[in-house]
Amino acid sequence: IKFDTNLEGLKETAPIQPAIKFIPEWFKKMPMQYVEKLSNVELGVGAAMSSTKLCPGMIEYFKQGYVVPLWSDLLIDISRTNNELKYAWEFADRSYELKEHLHSQFLDYAPIHAQQNIHMIFKLINQWRVKLPKGYSMYQLPMHYHYDDNFHVLPGIFPGDSYSELHSQLCITKLGQFVIERGTPIAHYVPYKRES
Repeated sequence: IKFDTNLEGLKETAPIQPAIKFIPEWFKKMPMQYVEKLSNVELGVGAAMSSTKLCPGMIEYFKQGYVVPLWSDLLIDISRTNNELKYAWEFADRSYELKEHLHSQFLDYAPIHAQQNIHMIFKLINQWRVKLPKGYSMYQLPMHYHYDDNFHVLPGIFPGDSYSELHSQLCITKLGQFVIERGTPIAHYVPYKRES
């Protein structure tokens, strides 16, 4: 697997890294064991219990794939008055860009609760390119377990042996003005060998 960019300085300022380097801080702070405070029929109060920090499924999940961090501070400003949506965005480094995904391309057809929780979808124009061995693709996943209130990316699949661009669909889930800082993990990519 090869990640590359023609943009000078990007490899130093916001490199793609193995996912294991992006374990959420709250998970790192979690104890491996705790003392049960509630009544437990089988074990009773005060029993030593294992936390999910020892769960093999979560440990293996954090070891899989790579994470793309945001390459520049990004200011988002979204407001809604009645049915009118207004938005603006600006990267600190103006050489980067977003493109709007119209509601008629996706959100208008999503369930009502999704329409109420996602205010805007932008296409992040990513300067990174990927090359995978023949027969391999990559899952694009949101940053599960990071619980960001401002955004998440839509899941998808990149056929990385025939398509190199890593553009992410950024769902904005918060109204108002806020900044997504450079280095914030945006998307999790997990390569896999296609079955057919």
